[in-house]
Amino acid sequence: MLEFLIAVTLSATIHFENCLGRIGVYISPSGVISIVRHESPAEKAGLLKGDKVVQVDHKKTRTKDIEGEPGTVVDLTIERNHEQFEVQIERIDYRLIRKD
Repeated sequence: MLEFLIAVTLSATIHFENCLGRIGVYISPSGVISIVRHESPAEKAGLLKGDKVVQVDHKKTRTKDIEGEPGTVVDLTIERNHEQFEVQIERIDYRLIRKD
């Protein structure tokens, strides 16, 4: 039994380290959100199509910086209707985000 638990734990750790964490959005090169996936962390945080990502982790953004390790949090500064606000979103394994 102990060997089984060690094998399962080790397997889960290796699997987790090889994952890419995302929040469930597609972003144009100009930083505008074009798609927010249904039931994604981004949708749950209130992001909308047309929102603009101004900063990622308090730095001028490269949209690729939104990706990271699953379970980590990304701080986004969003512009909507000429007003800015901040939101924190936990990244999840990209394979868990619905594609519909």
